[in-house]
Amino acid sequence: MTMNHSNACTFFLTGTAMVVLPVVAPSLCPNNGFDGTSARELWLQVMGLINASIGTGYFLRTGWKSLATALEVRLARSVPRAVKAYALPRNTVGSVSNR
Repeated sequence: MTMNHSNACTFFLTGTAMVVLPVVAPSLCPNNGFDGTSARELWLQVMGLINASIGTGYFLRTGWKSLATALEVRLARSVPRAVKAYALPRNTVGSVSNR
């Protein structure tokens, strides 16, 4: 299976929810570590950041491709088309050029 817009949205929304969850519901992440921190909170924040980054990376990549294509089309339209050039006749040896 390949990444598509709906998968990227799911990664981004799940990651965002995981980062916000310890702030919204602190009772789910008790501070019972020896230094007063919560391993659950740290895990949710790190994994949430990774998930949100995967979704954001997909959107940035597809957006970059669209931007590059749009700029290429705009540049192609702005460059003037080649004009047909005609060669001037050469002077032959000994002839007098017109001044």
